[in-house]
Amino acid sequence: KDLSAFAGISPDVWLSGKVKSIKSYGAFVTVDGPEGTGEGLVHISQIRGAYIESVRGELTVGQEVRVRVLSMDRGRMTLSMLPASAPAPARAATARAALAAFEGVREEEWLEGTVSSLLSFGALVEV
Repeated sequence: KDLSAFAGISPDVWLSGKVKSIKSYGAFVTVDGPEGTGEGLVHISQIRGAYIESVRGELTVGQEVRVRVLSMDRGRMTLSMLPASAPAPARAATARAALAAFEGVREEEWLEGTVSSLLSFGALVEV
């Protein structure tokens, strides 16, 4: 994948793109650059300046979007749909609110839960 046409583009420049595919972690977008097209990833945290539960709830395949090139590394292009001045996603505030129910739980106390998914780094447990 030759992405050299995007190498000098400033992160302040908005480009047109079309959602090619959607994954749980983000969306792959075909981008129209000044000298050709390329494909890059818009990570879930770069779609909207707030917590997103599902990429499919925000985007659809074939949808036209505006993106900025954040970085290029080893033939991969990282894109954003957020303005450069956008605040960090509200995940920290959402996480604090979700954890508030556990404030009174002592460290040595055990809780029952259900494994909701297994990942390469561990398990997600619903309590």
